[in-house]
Amino acid sequence: MNQRLVQSLLKDLANPDSTVASLHVFRHWVVACVDRVAVVSIPEPATDLLCPGNTDISHWLGRPVRDVVAEGFASREVVHRAAAMACLNAGIREPQKVRYGDAMAHFAECVITEPSCFIGHFETAAMWRQSGYPVTIVELAPRAGDIHWNDADEPLKNASLVFLTGLTLLNGTFHDVVKRTPNARARIIVGPTVPVSARLFEFGIHAAGGTEVCDANGLMSYLQHGGTSMKKAPAGAVRHFNIIQPEIDLEVSHVA
Repeated sequence: MNQRLVQSLLKDLANPDSTVASLHVFRHWVVACVDRVAVVSIPEPATDLLCPGNTDISHWLGRPVRDVVAEGFASREVVHRAAAMACLNAGIREPQKVRYGDAMAHFAECVITEPSCFIGHFETAAMWRQSGYPVTIVELAPRAGDIHWNDADEPLKNASLVFLTGLTLLNGTFHDVVKRTPNARARIIVGPTVPVSARLFEFGIHAAGGTEVCDANGLMSYLQHGGTSMKKAPAGAVRHFNIIQPEIDLEVSHVA
């Protein structure tokens, strides 16, 4: 994220003076506690922006969340960025008028006919593509049938719907996605990493879906025993929630 977006999201902190109470780093996840508990995925350092070096963040404990977030996003260390996002998500105000469930499901009818582009290999996207929908999957590490990020100018330009993984906020591709999708009528960013804040609407996003931790003890036990996917987390440990721009919500409702 660029500094303008970081500073905008920092304005959503419920209490900028709140301190980081705990941080736990796992192979794939960071769990932070500030005003509440949040979990964020650690991206692979697939771009030059990130490096997998120093993972020590013990000096963040007890410090104001605003300082930790600013420091983390100024770093190129992948764990520092993921931990900064976890602290941000654990400290921002809960948005008004949220809906619960998967944000992508709200656009399922539109994907049948409108060209859509997924930044990241979503299982749902692969299923829709296999069903014959006009779906393109763009990846930094493409699988069979995907397109590499560097070769995706045309599908990105022509996409009506653009779905981004929240990891784009950490690996340096978020702002490029917005620039490379000038004809998108809706950009939807989803995943545990996403800070569910209406401030994202000021940066080219129309819907944002994230993950709420409902049972911190259950989630921690799952991750401590090697859990890798939020889809397989214990029942009741987490739930999806999202916000959608009213204008886009109305358009999609008419299609459905």
